[in-house]
Amino acid sequence: MSVVQPVATREAVLATIAGMIISILGDDETGDAEGTGDAEGTGDAEGTGDAEGAGEPGDSGEAGDLGFEIGMDTSLGEDLMLESIDLVALSERLADRYGERVNLAELIAGMELDELIELTVGRLVDHVLGGIEPAGER
Repeated sequence: MSVVQPVATREAVLATIAGMIISILGDDETGDAEGTGDAEGTGDAEGTGDAEGAGEPGDSGEAGDLGFEIGMDTSLGEDLMLESIDLVALSERLADRYGERVNLAELIAGMELDELIELTVGRLVDHVLGGIEPAGER
């Protein structure tokens, strides 16, 4: 008997990744060495595991402190100014959420520096969706 996984939508994956990024950027500002974003280690103040409520279908990736919404065209380097340690944290969170088939290190391994700086959230969403779709559908 095979287990049927719920289909992930671009919007849901975008919201989840936006929440992860918001949480990581918040961790940078608070100096949270564990990368949890809170003292309890749940990843957020409410204990839901989502940052700013992102990660639920239909939620926007609005990051109030950033002054703009995280969307498909938002670049990780130029717009969000994520550093290598932030990418490591994002990679870990993606693997925790979606499994080892979603490997950010694999995606960026062959990139030149300018490609890495221009990497968009949309390309990351597509990478996640490619890693979580059933093997027979690729």
